[in-house]
Amino acid sequence: MSAVDNAINSIKDRLSQGIFDWDVSHGDLKSINNTLADLSPSERNDVIAGMSDAELENWAGEIHGSLGSLSADERQTLFNKLAEGLDAEQMVRMVAAFDASGNPDSIRELGAAVATHGSPEAKQAFIEAMAGRTNTGDAHFDPEPTHRNDVTDKLLADPDALAVAEVLASLEGEYFDDAWNALSDSQQASVMQAGIGQAETSSRNGNITNFDTTLAGRIVDAAASSSDPNVKADVFELASEKLAVVQGGGDNGAVPFEVGTDSRNDGARDTLANSMTTLINTDVNAIVARLEVVDHDGSALVTYVTEQLAAGREEQVGELITKVQKGDDLQGDPATRFIETDADGQYANAHNLGYLMGAVEAGVRTVTDDRVAQAEMVRDIFGGALKIAGLPGGGPAASGSRTGVDMLSDQIIDSIVEGYEEDGAKLSDVMYELGYPTDANGDPVNHPGAEAVFKSQRGHVLDEN
Repeated sequence: MSAVDNAINSIKDRLSQGIFDWDVSHGDLKSINNTLADLSPSERNDVIAGMSDAELENWAGEIHGSLGSLSADERQTLFNKLAEGLDAEQMVRMVAAFDASGNPDSIRELGAAVATHGSPEAKQAFIEAMAGRTNTGDAHFDPEPTHRNDVTDKLLADPDALAVAEVLASLEGEYFDDAWNALSDSQQASVMQAGIGQAETSSRNGNITNFDTTLAGRIVDAAASSSDPNVKADVFELASEKLAVVQGGGDNGAVPFEVGTDSRNDGARDTLANSMTTLINTDVNAIVARLEVVDHDGSALVTYVTEQLAAGREEQVGELITKVQKGDDLQGDPATRFIETDADGQYANAHNLGYLMGAVEAGVRTVTDDRVAQAEMVRDIFGGALKIAGLPGGGPAASGSRTGVDMLSDQIIDSIVEGYEEDGAKLSDVMYELGYPTDANGDPVNHPGAEAVFKSQRGHVLDEN
C-alpha cells in the first residue's frame, strides 16, 4: 500500500466516531497533522484528492471542534503544509470544506498560509474561490488580540477580503493580472479597503481613526510587476480612492483633514503614495492614458499629486511631466510628440499632457492658496522636471535642437515663477507657460488641433476638481 493510501486510511480512522469514540480528540487531530507532515507536498495533494467532500467537511469542522480543536499555532502549521502542496483544484475543495463547516476563521488562516507557501496557481484558485465572499456585507470585524491593530474596537474591512488581499499581494505578473481580473469592481474595492487597515477606536474622549496601509502598498507593488497598463491603471485609481480616505482621516471622528498638517497618519499616507509612485513610473504614458478613460475627471491623479506635493515630493511630480512630454524613455522630442496622432487620428500625447497638467494645477491649489507657497511649489515641480530630463540647471535654451521641457532652465523657471509672486499673474497662466511644450525657438508649439485638445482636457480636470 502506498504512503498516500496509508495516510488516507489513517486520517479516516482518526476522524471516525462511534459509541465508544464519540468525538475527535485533540490527539487525533495532531496525529493527522503529523501524518501529513511526513508526506511530500505532492503526496499531500494526492491525499486531499483521495478524500470525499463530506470527509473534508467533517475534518474541517473538527479542527475547530467542541472538545479537541487545534490551537492557533497547530492550525497554522497544518495550513502551511497544505498550502505547500495543494494544486488549484484541491485548494478550492478545501476552501469549500471550511465554508460548509461554518469555520470562516480557518479560511482566513488558510489564506495567510497560501500567501506565503502556496504556488501561484493555488493562490489564484484561492482568490477565485473567495471572490464572492469579499463583499457579502461584513463591513467590519473585531480583530484578534494578536492583530496588528490590537488596540482597536473594530477594523473596517470584510474579513474574507482581508484574506484575499494577503494572497493577492503575494502574486506577480500575469498571475496578479488574472487574480485581479477575477474580482468584480466591488470586490476589488472591498479588498483594497481591507488593505488600508482602517481601525476605529471608541473612547470617552471620542472616536479615533488610524490606518495601516502596508498591505494596500504591497498590492500596489504587486501590480507594478504587471505588463498590462489597464490593470496598473485600475489598481492606481482604486489605491488613490483609498489614499483619499486616509487623507480625510476616515469616516469616524478623525482629526479634520488639512493637507500636510495632520501628522497622525503621515506614515500610512507615505506608504501607499510611495507604492503608487513606483507603480505609475513603470509605464507613465500608458497608465495616464488609461486613467483618462476610467477616471475622466482626473480625481485619482489629483489625489495622488496632492499627496506628493503636501509631502514635499515635487520632484516626483515633475518627473511625470517630463515623461509625458518626452516619453517614458526620456528620448522623445516634446514638440514632435505633442502634435503626433495615434492610429485613430487623435492627439493622444497632447490629450495626456493636458490631463496631467490639469491634475498638477488642481493639486497645487488643493494644498495651499498662499501665492508664495504656490510659487515655491511650482518652482520645485519644474525644477524636478528639469532634473529628470537630465539637463544642467544652467539651461539649454541656446540649443536650437531642444524643445518643450528640454528648453527649461533654472533662470527661465525663476523668471516665470517670480512673475507670479510679484506681478499678480494667474496660477493657471504660469502653469500653462511652463507645462505647454515649446518649439526649438522657445515659442509655444503652434498647432491648433493639439493645442485645443490640451486646453480642453486640462480645463475639464480643473473644472471637476
